[in-house]
Amino acid sequence: MKKISILAPFLFCHSIFAHGTLSAEQEDRSAGDQSLIAPRMIRHQGSDFGAIRPSLTIAMQTMERHYALSRPRSNSQIARNAQAGSGVVSRVRQIPDNRSDYEPAQDGSSLAPDSISAADAWSVRAEPARQVRIAAFDGGGGRGVIPAYEVTRLEEETRLRFADMFHMVAGTSTGGIIALALTIKSHEDPTRPLHPASEVLSMYTHETKEFFVSKGFSFGGAVKTKYKSKYLYAKLKSIFGDTLFSNSLIHMLIPCYDTERVFPKIFKSFRAAENPLNDFFCRDIARGTSAAPSYFKPARIVSRENTAGEARTHTLIDGGVFANDPAMVAFAEAKRIYPRAEEFVVVSFGTGRSYTPLLYDASQSMRGYNWATAFPDIAIDASAATVDYQMAALASADSSIKYYRFQPTLPSDISRMDDTSDETIRRWIYHAEEETRSPKFHEVARILSEPKTPPEHLLAQAN
Repeated sequence: MKKISILAPFLFCHSIFAHGTLSAEQEDRSAGDQSLIAPRMIRHQGSDFGAIRPSLTIAMQTMERHYALSRPRSNSQIARNAQAGSGVVSRVRQIPDNRSDYEPAQDGSSLAPDSISAADAWSVRAEPARQVRIAAFDGGGGRGVIPAYEVTRLEEETRLRFADMFHMVAGTSTGGIIALALTIKSHEDPTRPLHPASEVLSMYTHETKEFFVSKGFSFGGAVKTKYKSKYLYAKLKSIFGDTLFSNSLIHMLIPCYDTERVFPKIFKSFRAAENPLNDFFCRDIARGTSAAPSYFKPARIVSRENTAGEARTHTLIDGGVFANDPAMVAFAEAKRIYPRAEEFVVVSFGTGRSYTPLLYDASQSMRGYNWATAFPDIAIDASAATVDYQMAALASADSSIKYYRFQPTLPSDISRMDDTSDETIRRWIYHAEEETRSPKFHEVARILSEPKTPPEHLLAQAN
């Protein structure tokens, strides 16, 4: 804890709050009587977040709270749920690379598993290290096509499904949508994901416009939110249907920010499996983590009912206000719930970074609405760069941590995360493909091709 805190620069958008998240008992207490409502009272509404002041306040408050919180945790319940994230090591046929550079595989059937178990495959290795593998997906709107392309290529190169390569995944905003799609169990086959990587890539390549339906003139979100939240929610419902967050193939974390509790809320699939008050529809969690201030209205979501007929509510905005890159959130949680791990492999998928400087003379003439449009990009870049620095510093000081970051640099003319033009999407994919040609990418694929350590070898022994 001290080691990570010392490394954290005091930027208001830093993303190390996993150490300060609430314990199960604290979460229950913090909910209060106001969170217990009838399940049919869910509404997706809220005031416009055009003004920039709430985001600044949230960022400062979350920074202050991080250093004030304790983190008491118990591993006994997690150990009893070890099998929930065990997964299957899948042997699949190689996908012929004769398709277009920018088109995903069409059949969606190239990732069929055989019967070898993760435990059997892992045990044949000579004295294997207990290795935890973590994936993290940044926020970034339509630029989510970049990590979607990279994961599709990773599945092709390793001949494994995403959930068979990793023990834990974290995703913020558009990264949360990707993490949910790749990790939630299919209705037809609970050993398979709801959507293979090729389908996620196809969605971001061809359907991005359905996320961003404009309200018309909004001064860039300064006087009202730019996009209609109901269309975003309709698209998320078509992607996830009625699937529940507890239905995850591996451990999953989705950062959001609760504006009523004035506190970060990190949804955890293993907590959802333990308590219905922590379990929500995936479409609702996706709506909450992607409710970017000035882009979409906040989301109000409601949990499943417990045996007493109670449910819990949260009013949420985009987790990017404090953890746009959730790699540190995931790493801190993995250190806690996998106490027997000997190695950590952290693979962080960015959505691209654009170096567009704001010069002094130009900044002096900026008005409130100018800052309202400029601040989201500043916050996203600052948050992600801070976490990248923290993770790289930890890895350089500790040989048991292997850290890989994929973050292409984008020209300023294609940096807008709500750009849905076909030409921009094509260029985003071009930059993603450049990342997949790097030696670093092939090194990650080689590591992930090895059978992963069964979760029961990583979790604490049950009491």
